[in-house]
Amino acid sequence: MEWLEQLERESRGVSVGEVELWPETPYYGLQTRIQEAQGASDTEVSNPRSRPYQIVAALRERVLGGYIPNNFTLLDICCGDGLILRAIHEEFPDAICMGVDMNVGSIFNYDRDIRVYRIPLQSLVGSVPETRLDVTMMMNTFRSWSSAKLRNNEADIPDKTTLWLSRASRYSILTVHVRTLPYSDEMRDIGTGERDARMVEVTWTI
Repeated sequence: MEWLEQLERESRGVSVGEVELWPETPYYGLQTRIQEAQGASDTEVSNPRSRPYQIVAALRERVLGGYIPNNFTLLDICCGDGLILRAIHEEFPDAICMGVDMNVGSIFNYDRDIRVYRIPLQSLVGSVPETRLDVTMMMNTFRSWSSAKLRNNEADIPDKTTLWLSRASRYSILTVHVRTLPYSDEMRDIGTGERDARMVEVTWTI
């Protein structure tokens, strides 16, 4: 998408250290940590406890119900190793599956059919697309603001991110601790998150 390509161009030269909000994220051995916390890794796509299984099931219900088209646009924010995006793309080959992660090419490499943009979260939530995305996702980073290393000028990033999600997309899948969110007209529990978190879907009305 041109909007994301422009943000990526503007972010050239920005180092991970300048913008990283969760520097203690265990990138190496990530799936082992997810398996320990979730009960199933993202590679176990047929395991009902896995995140891909739960997310694909929720998206399938949305498509079959006519809430989103079969060729929906989806953006996974802080998408990590992209395994969830891969599972979604395999189930919905007509969907446009995209991700945002600052570790593109340095730690993670992605499937050819999935475009991942190197854009800081701070830049992303400062720019709303002209056309709303059908779906946005933000997993454990959304539930982990308390552990984020926010700089003095970034205290508003959690609220800006929630507001951005409501304006940039029609529907979000998020991992949360508290099952209430501002700006949402409809929220539904769709499964387990890591440890004591829950996975929810939110339909935005603004």
